[in-house]
Amino acid sequence: MKTQSYLAVFATCLALTACGGGSSGGSSDNDQPDNTGGDNTGGDNTSGSSTGTLSDGTWSAGQDAIIGLGFAGSQSAPEISVLKGTLQGPETGDLYTMLSATYPTTDLAAYHTIDMQNDILDFEDMETFSLNGLTYTVMCKEGYSTVPYDRPTLLRIFTNEDPTAFVDIDVAGTNGPINYEMRGCNSIAVRNAGGDTDSTSILVYMAGYSMEISGSSTLMSGDRIVEVELTVDGNADVDAAGAVTASVNNIQEYFADNLSTVAVTEEGDVYFSRVRGSNNQNCLMHVNPESGAGIAVVECTEDDAFAVDIGPMRILDMVAVDGATATDFDKIYMVSNFDYPGIVVSEYRTDLQQGLGMELSANADTDTCSDVLTVGTTDDGVTLWCYDSTDSGKILAVGAP
Repeated sequence: MKTQSYLAVFATCLALTACGGGSSGGSSDNDQPDNTGGDNTGGDNTSGSSTGTLSDGTWSAGQDAIIGLGFAGSQSAPEISVLKGTLQGPETGDLYTMLSATYPTTDLAAYHTIDMQNDILDFEDMETFSLNGLTYTVMCKEGYSTVPYDRPTLLRIFTNEDPTAFVDIDVAGTNGPINYEMRGCNSIAVRNAGGDTDSTSILVYMAGYSMEISGSSTLMSGDRIVEVELTVDGNADVDAAGAVTASVNNIQEYFADNLSTVAVTEEGDVYFSRVRGSNNQNCLMHVNPESGAGIAVVECTEDDAFAVDIGPMRILDMVAVDGATATDFDKIYMVSNFDYPGIVVSEYRTDLQQGLGMELSANADTDTCSDVLTVGTTDDGVTLWCYDSTDSGKILAVGAP
């Protein structure tokens, strides 16, 4: 889960069909069609669709949880990757399994496992992107704040073709004179910002808990948004010296609020969810770090669009899609857990800084979506993938509403 420890989530999820964190889209190869943009009306998930429901035949209800979802590949052959967690026991830690399917295949196949039997820290989210004909996975692993075991959140990067070769990167940075470390990872989102194949800029946005560790007589802790700029050599093995380097840039800290999810469009517009600690208002925020403009409010409301009630929204995952032109609305899609399935949609005009309200989609194809989301452009148009809250181990493909 994004907002709870993974072990705690499993303790409350036994015998349920789904629970878990999620992902915030993916990135297609530079020489392939973008995974966002295009016709924002999407397409219908009909029998004539080139994309359909994906199935994990090994899913165990009550033991398995879906943690993340990612899109890579091409428009005609989209590749969907899934991070699944399996509870091995209260004292033995968790088993994480990476699965994938490239259409027209619809059976998810396992290609990598990570046994965390002796590790109390969990992987909380994952993303994928394409580079130089390979699919790269970025996973975030929570940090720890109790001395002497304290350590920052880390990002793990590997290719799906060789997942045993990986690099781990601690997420720690500076904000003026203050040094801080990310200690939690509620959500990540990835954008391929381009470059040469031997020096590609991959931007990873992270929302989560952080701690200031030095540089001030008064050290604070709480949620913040950061940008991790990875420079990736697509011609080298991931674990080779210098193949992946990183720098961390602070975007904004919100020590009194909860930041549960973050998403980014192909054009670099970042959206994140914020529940204000002072009044429990649900706010959707926007920032474009490259533009230098400040953070803007898309909408703040007391309403929970998932529950159709007043209260803090429990947003588990979010993706964002560029408008077709600079004067069109970006679309932002959100999901909650299996108790409140469906997709909530908002829109934002970046040129006017004008937002529309968060509303539950009336598209019946999205009625059972929960937990995780990813988005990509396929032969059917802009397509969303989500967990099917009614059927264990199923990933739905639906036209973006």
